[in-house]
Amino acid sequence: MLFILLDLFQGFIEIINYLAKAAIGEKNLEQFEHYFLQGIHGAKALKSEKRRQEAVANWKTARVQWPHEKKLLALAEALF
Repeated sequence: MLFILLDLFQGFIEIINYLAKAAIGEKNLEQFEHYFLQGIHGAKALKSEKRRQEAVANWKTARVQWPHEKKLLALAEALF
């Protein structure tokens, strides 16, 4: 039963990371921040390097989208 719940949560965090990526495409910084934080905290809770790498990739893409946005530097702290 526990493994089923972990698999469901893993899938949920994957979707959250995808929503963060979509927010970048929509140029919606507020949505990106919301989903990014949910995704990185979920990855940490799962101890999932794969989900963490998805969040890192999203953060790097966001830095390209919003190169002068100071909020992204603050969000980087959540990566560690």
